Amino acid sequence: MNKLLKTAICYVLIILLSCAVYGSARASQVLCAHSKIAVAAEKNSEMEAVCTAVQNGLVFLRSIGLDFSGSLAITLLKTMPSNGQESVIGQYDSRSNKISLLNYEAAVTASRLAPPAFGTPMNPEIWRGYVVHELSHAAAHHTFVAGVPVLTASEYIASVALISTLPAAEREEIIRNYPELSGFDKPGEITFGYYLLDPSRFAVNAYLHFSKKENGKRFISQLMREGLPDDW
Repeated sequence: MNKLLKTAICYVLIILLSCAVYGSARASQVLCAHSKIAVAAEKNSEMEAVCTAVQNGLVFLRSIGLDFSGSLAITLLKTMPSNGQESVIGQYDSRSNKISLLNYEAAVTASRLAPPAFGTPMNPEIWRGYVVHELSHAAAHHTFVAGVPVLTASEYIASVALISTLPAAEREEIIRNYPELSGFDKPGEITFGYYLLDPSRFAVNAYLHFSKKENGKRFISQLMREGLPDDW
């Protein structure tokens, strides 16, 4: 009887833990192909979409010298933990090595609480771009040389990865929304304060800067070695 009781208690605890972490006992988990990246979500279609974004992201990250092969957990949520920013879509926690991301429906709702990112309403392509964005934070975190300032540099890399992995039509539309931007002229212009002021403009300027012939992968390698000042 004691053994059966202990087994029953353990089973209940597992269910409660699942509800606490995923917001619903119906959530399930899948390991993305050819990776150690686990995705937890209520809908299979969303898990598949996240894994597609992960694969696209990993390919791009490898192309710029960030070959991420470590483990990572991605959880889709209906609401993000309270952090004073109602429109936040996702975040990477380097302490737990986990990504929390709004599911698509919740992301659409959150995007309506502020002017839409990139001047474009939330859509599946941009939502998958946020997966790549947070994945890039994880990859960069594990690649930076120890001790370098990483906040600004990580946002630069994540912004570049998000826009670079969008479908060409979506990427071109975003660039057209910012005709006045031509990319940062020098590293000193890439500041965390600019990112906080307008993340979308920062991202477009980062992508256009990265796209210049003299930058690209070479500049990413420089960021890995030296970082960028985290001045606000």
